[in-house]
Amino acid sequence: ELKSINKNINYRYSSLSSTYQLITLTNKSILTDKEGLNTNKITIHIENTTDNKYDYKIVLKKDNRITKTCGCINNADDYKHIKYSVDGNILTLNSDMVIYKGSLKRNEEKDIQVNIWLDENTNSNYHYHGYFSIEKINQE
Repeated sequence: ELKSINKNINYRYSSLSSTYQLITLTNKSILTDKEGLNTNKITIHIENTTDNKYDYKIVLKKDNRITKTCGCINNADDYKHIKYSVDGNILTLNSDMVIYKGSLKRNEEKDIQVNIWLDENTNSNYHYHGYFSIEKINQE
């Protein structure tokens, strides 16, 4: 059942559109940093469809529907095990779950390449289901 709902997501707000895929991290995602950097990159495509500059952040969010279906709802400290890379820099998540911040000019678009994996010391029973959310950063 989980495989049938793990597909690309497309959405369009009146101000921003994005294309990305659902994220599932399992025991196969427990990797060294070197291995993590060599995983397939996930591309997040963002397009500003407004007439103004748009400051945004990309946040990794837990997919509660899939987590409930899977039965792993008790993974409360999700972010502590997740590592990722944008532009080759190895980073770890903190509680705000933000993986990237940026801005786009009017009608500008951008592809952000992300590697994501679980720290090599993660318990093999741990897993995570989520997706990337694009959120506007408060602007004056």
